[in-house]
Amino acid sequence: YNFRELNRYLRLFGYKNLTNNDCEPIANLFEVKKPSEVFSLLNGMFSCAVVDKVSKILYLSRDINGEKPLYYTILNGEIYYSSDINSFFRAKIMPGIISEDSLKDFLAYSYNPGVDSIFNNIKSIAPGTFLEFNLSTKKYKIERYSSVGAHESVDQDLEDVIIKSVIRQMSSDVPIGIALSSGLDSTLLASIAVCHSTSKLHTFSLGYEGNFDNDELAIASKFASELNTKHHKIRINSDNFVDDFDDYAFSLNEPVGDISGYSYYRIFKEAKQNGIKVILMGHGVDEFSFSYNWAYVSYLVNLKKIKSINMFSFFALLSKRIL
Repeated sequence: YNFRELNRYLRLFGYKNLTNNDCEPIANLFEVKKPSEVFSLLNGMFSCAVVDKVSKILYLSRDINGEKPLYYTILNGEIYYSSDINSFFRAKIMPGIISEDSLKDFLAYSYNPGVDSIFNNIKSIAPGTFLEFNLSTKKYKIERYSSVGAHESVDQDLEDVIIKSVIRQMSSDVPIGIALSSGLDSTLLASIAVCHSTSKLHTFSLGYEGNFDNDELAIASKFASELNTKHHKIRINSDNFVDDFDDYAFSLNEPVGDISGYSYYRIFKEAKQNGIKVILMGHGVDEFSFSYNWAYVSYLVNLKKIKSINMFSFFALLSKRIL
């Protein structure tokens, strides 16, 4: 997201005639910086592969949060990599054999917490790391270039951080949409995006047929009307899930235990049909602000294990619950 800032930085090294391509700075930075320094300068979500033709070294890297996937396997001294795990099977590089250890992890945690994928011999690049593969010697090593929280101070103003983050992520050469529910995260995201958009934004909300207690479609639609967005309402039922199951499962790359996964799949499908290729979504606010009862109870249960507690925040949360 910070490619414009990086271009200004590169001009200090004599670079001219730089374009607005967000990938161009990566190649140029490799000429003036070490690989670890290059990746640490990138602000955003990414997975990338860079080949240094002079040193004959391949670099594979992911962002510090691991938002973008990047898989690899090394067979007979050769490395194969892709952002889509199904590529290994379509190219007939290897058979898709389920890893028993990864399957156990998935059944225990509802996802695979490590770098081992659900398939044997296919690994993912860990967040905040890069793999360096020598194409001549066939040797490789993995290094960490950053970790979560390494770049941001916890003392920053939260409102300022959120606004700047949304503005950065709206930098796109294709139309942008918003996945809108009735929750705090997506409504806040949509409000900021509307204020800083030069065109009318598309918003997408999903509801369920029948008597469903958690249907947020009505509230989300009302909010979209207040923001004057081009709103798309989607209703699904069990038959839709059955019809879409094969395509949905294939698109996941790996199994996910999140029950909301199919809902997002339908939102993305609707967005694509309307020419929207980028969707901004709100995630994590409910956990961060203890909006879920299970998160709040978990916090209370673990109080004894926490050595230092921000008591002001704790009592603010407690009063919110009591009121």
